[in-house]
Amino acid sequence: APWFQQRVARVPLYLVGTCSGGRAAIELAGRYPDRFAGLLLIAPLLQTLFDPESEPDSVDPELVEYLRASLDHVFAWILVGEDDLCDVPRLVECLGPDRVEVEVVPGMALHFADHPPIQRELYRRLSTRLSAALATKPPDLPAQPARR
Repeated sequence: APWFQQRVARVPLYLVGTCSGGRAAIELAGRYPDRFAGLLLIAPLLQTLFDPESEPDSVDPELVEYLRASLDHVFAWILVGEDDLCDVPRLVECLGPDRVEVEVVPGMALHFADHPPIQRELYRRLSTRLSAALATKPPDLPAQPARR
């Protein structure tokens, strides 16, 4: 929305999404690649939706194209658990090596993140990666208006 863009025009925006939210983040970054600084995805849903014939490790070709369109402008970091049923290796294969950063948490499934130890690990890794991104690309924040 124009209202939002005017207020954050000089602030780097990072899209964060898990499962279908990761899918939505990829699509949004692909449609508007120059509006975002990065993608931080947690066990994103990458399969072709509504296709009973698709293989479990298949990747939606449309998502691959959205991601390709955005990778010239943003970085993409994907966090998955070793025990997640996931198609991230296939995505990396489709994009080529070194196009996305993938981090795997050993001995965990992150998809549901419904237990405090998993939630703590997710938070720790997500905040570490976002802090690293902000350190390498310091935001050029506009001056704050004086409060009355």
